[in-house]
Amino acid sequence: MPVDIVANDHVAIRVADLQRSADWYAATFGFEVLLKWANAWMLQKGDLRLGIYFSTAHKTVDTPDDYLVMHHFAFRVTAETMLDAEVYFKGNGIEYEGPKDPGGFWSIMVKDPDGYRVELICFHPSSAGAGTG
Repeated sequence: MPVDIVANDHVAIRVADLQRSADWYAATFGFEVLLKWANAWMLQKGDLRLGIYFSTAHKTVDTPDDYLVMHHFAFRVTAETMLDAEVYFKGNGIEYEGPKDPGGFWSIMVKDPDGYRVELICFHPSSAGAGTG
């Protein structure tokens, strides 16, 4: 019998500056600091959590697809929020890609201050998972 998980608790990423990253995720997506430790902070927005871990050897790398590193992470949004996000990014000089329609959903990709790719997705009404996006 499989392990009965109830939700995705958090994603953890390494960052060069805890405060800079916390500020960016607060300004861009509305996250707040939930917990602070000496080398890591837990950010939260509603049921979403993001762990940011300080790294002294921080270096952004672009890796081949066969490396075991995180490619990106995604937040599901509504169609209205997708449109609002594009306006926000344009108005704040934040570079982004999209919106794109790879099939089944619309997507906008943005990079955080450490170079992580953060995707916003909104499922088409007829696609699986469309109930919340």
